[in-house]
Amino acid sequence: ALFYQSGCLCIHASAVSYENKIFLFPGVSLAGKSTIAAFLLNSGAKIICEDTCIIRFNSKDSFEILPSYPLLKISDEAKKYLHIFQKDDFLYNQVKHDRKVYKINKGFCDDEDLKVDFVIYPEWTQDNESFHELSFRDSLKSLLESSFFSYNDFNQKDFFQQNASFVKNTKSFIFRRKKGFSSLDYLLMKLQRIINE
Repeated sequence: ALFYQSGCLCIHASAVSYENKIFLFPGVSLAGKSTIAAFLLNSGAKIICEDTCIIRFNSKDSFEILPSYPLLKISDEAKKYLHIFQKDDFLYNQVKHDRKVYKINKGFCDDEDLKVDFVIYPEWTQDNESFHELSFRDSLKSLLESSFFSYNDFNQKDFFQQNASFVKNTKSFIFRRKKGFSSLDYLLMKLQRIINE
């Protein structure tokens, strides 16, 4: 609430810097945000924030992600698949979703305030994986659904305008895939494509 009152957006998301671009992955619990961040960490990315993302507005159309603690929470299954955190020296176990929280070496974190370039909304599907750009309306709806707050919590007009400004100044995509890890390589290919466009 204090961050929001200071003019920040508070989003349920993970964020990484990859190939000189900043990617934000907002979504509900168990959408795969942390696994995607861990996969990209293995692919040369740096973690900016994990699970909770604070976005500070410097002006109406200028904003930055505030880096968070160097932590990452993933399932044992994801840890094994990604071959990340070789030692089992997790900080604590998050019982609710059966995730372990690991500390990330500072060398794998980005601790600067950075502007978001791309927003990728991960979703599960029964169909084949897909990746496509979202309209302003659909992106705004998805961002609002990923917020820690709702219209009822604070000033509705300001809350809507902040979210709309963020969407207007980023490119948003939806990434749908089946449960499992095989779609992560597909995601990496798509990220490299939009970086090079």
